[in-house]
Amino acid sequence: ALTLQGVSGGVLYMVNHGLSTGALFLVVAMLAERARTRDLTRMGGLGARIPLLAGAFLFVALASIGLPGLNNFVSEFLVLLGTFLSTKAFAAAAAVALVLSAVYLLGAYRRAMHGPLVVAGGAGDAPDDVARSASGNGDGSGAGRTGDLSRREWLILVPLIAAILFLGIYPKPVLSRINPSAARTVACVSPPPIGLIGPRTAAQMRQLVHAYQAGFCRGVPRSSPGVAP
Repeated sequence: ALTLQGVSGGVLYMVNHGLSTGALFLVVAMLAERARTRDLTRMGGLGARIPLLAGAFLFVALASIGLPGLNNFVSEFLVLLGTFLSTKAFAAAAAVALVLSAVYLLGAYRRAMHGPLVVAGGAGDAPDDVARSASGNGDGSGAGRTGDLSRREWLILVPLIAAILFLGIYPKPVLSRINPSAARTVACVSPPPIGLIGPRTAAQMRQLVHAYQAGFCRGVPRSSPGVAP
């Protein structure tokens, strides 16, 4: 939506999405390395074996679905607010999509980390010639990597987790840089406030809108002579 909240939230969402989704991909890769498969139907009960990785998986999943206090909540709230101010039906559809994404991610976490142990890793790293299915997901056979998060994996995940938490609690440093450009963008593509227009012909209206947008996009305040009634 071309509102200040929508544009600012959309730009912030691109930053937050890169953090949470990037962390989610890393966690899934670490999980697949241990389970020797990316097929959720072949996983289960792994949380008891790898509790730290399970916690990281849950954290980034909650960040991805927009839990309050984590980074995506702020951007998703701004996008929904800006969309609601413009088109309520689109905002309702977006809210439903958020619920569906929460169902999917929490369901994936429950299937992989809870229940009876389905896939158990053996000792040492897996050989390179582990049998894989046609889809490339692996069949869960062979020896998977054992152990919880290593020091190298912690060094990779901790900065992402810290950034997710920081932007969820205090997004002002990023928003303060986004809002001025977002406000100018919205002003350049939106008509002037109705109070600046008054009764005029269609040709005068077009000229006034053009002067308003051109003047504001150059940094001229709204109260400039070119836009005053």
